[in-house]
Amino acid sequence: MPVETSLIFILLLLYVVLGGYMEHKKVIVGHETGVALIIGMIISAIIHAFNKDFEFTFDTTIFFYVCLPPIIFAAGYNMRRKRFFENIGYILIFGVFGTILTFLVFAGLTYAAMEGGIVSQYV
Repeated sequence: MPVETSLIFILLLLYVVLGGYMEHKKVIVGHETGVALIIGMIISAIIHAFNKDFEFTFDTTIFFYVCLPPIIFAAGYNMRRKRFFENIGYILIFGVFGTILTFLVFAGLTYAAMEGGIVSQYV
């Protein structure tokens, strides 16, 4: 396993542990995401200070298939039902109508680019 992947898993584990600790102690200053960002910046600064030639390559496959699903699950699991149903109108507007609007705009721009000769049908 590459060093980058190990580092991502360590940071994700640290995020989960700190998030649980902050929720258990009911810390009202900040959010665990902010703590994760600060820890990431500190670790990056330490790595850069000791090894200026270290190049971090981010593997998107590992992020999308391993790291992102637990983050989304945790966000949905920790959501308060009352808050969800209070904002159901906004969720539907942005979720449903926003998706339809985005599709129509993207399809229209793609069609216009193809008709205008900016992009070709065969890449």
